[in-house]
This record gives sequence, C-alpha cells and structure tokens, in this order.
Amino acid sequence: MPHVPVIVQNDVGRRERKKRAVRDALVDAALDLFEQQGVDETTVEQISDAVDVSARTFHRHFPSKLDVLFADAEDLRSRFESALAQRPSGEDVLRSLREAMSVLTDTMAARRHREVTRQRIIESHDGLRAINLRRSEEWAESVARHSAMRLGVADDELLPRLLGGCAVAALRTARARWMDDPRIDLTADLRQCFALMSDMGAATTRERR
Repeated sequence: MPHVPVIVQNDVGRRERKKRAVRDALVDAALDLFEQQGVDETTVEQISDAVDVSARTFHRHFPSKLDVLFADAEDLRSRFESALAQRPSGEDVLRSLREAMSVLTDTMAARRHREVTRQRIIESHDGLRAINLRRSEEWAESVARHSAMRLGVADDELLPRLLGGCAVAALRTARARWMDDPRIDLTADLRQCFALMSDMGAATTRERR
C-alpha cells in the first residue's frame, strides 16, 4: 500500500503564517511606495518587486493595488463582528457596541504607524475617500442589523440605523483625534464618545465650568 502523507496541523499553521507574512510585507511595501510617490504612480509590479515576489503572488492576496489600503480594515471589521457576536445577549446594546469597538482600537493602537499612514493616504486621494465612505456605510449597516436583532425590531427602523451611524461616527471621531495627537489614548477616547452618546442631551445642556 502506498504511503499517504499526513498533513499535520503544524504544517498548515506554518503555511498560513508564511502567507500572512507575505501579505503583511506587501501592505507595508505598498504603504511606503504610496507615501513616497503617490497611489496613482505606484504599480503592482513595484510593490511586488519590493517584497521580491511576483505580480501573480500579489494578486493572490489582493485584486488590485487599492485593495491593499483596506486590508487592515477588513481584518478590523472581522474582529469587530466576532467580538460583537461574543457579547452577552442580555447586555445593553450600547455597551456591547462599545466593548466590541474597543477590540478594534486596541488593535489599531498596537500598529499605530501603519494605521495613521493608511488613513492619511486614503484621505489624500478622492477615489479612496469615496471607497472608504462606502465601507463606513457598510459598517454602519452591519451594526444596525446586529442592533435590530438584539432589540427585536426591523433593520430599517430608526433606532438601529441611528445606532449604526453613531457607533461608526464614535470610532471615526476618536481615531481622528488620535491621529492628530499620539498622546491621546485611542480606546479611552472611544469609550468617552460612547459615554457622551449614552446621554447626549445631558452632555449638551450641562452647565459649563
């Protein structure tokens, strides 16, 4: 009987780590080139050459060079949705959203240089800003669907849609401040945004000292 090789878990894990390492290297190389010479002026071949892989290998990871800029965004969204799904079903919805988004801010803070560079490149390019806006809207819709399910209402009702938009706005607001000032604690700022959202009326009418 011929010997059938057994694929052990370590081999699978090693291959996945290698794929992840190549993907990360492509992202870093692309960000460097985009920053140095511009998005439109950078080619897939230049990015691939910088990592010493073929353009074919590049396209196994990303459909186009623009998709490189949203690689981390996809990872963050996956982490967020996973964290949100793990929150207790009886928990206050705003608390669940805050805690799930805190997972994102912790991850973003751990790779600050990449996140700040990525966002600045996106904001400097009209086409990328449009793509980023659409993706933000998709995030808000995802939050709205989860909120509607938790609240037992239809997806298109006002409250879940408002929660979706506000949750994404909280993240964007905290991230913008953090990008401008590295001394800011991103996760703490996000939590403060949610605290303000929980009672916006009181926050806007309290006596100023």
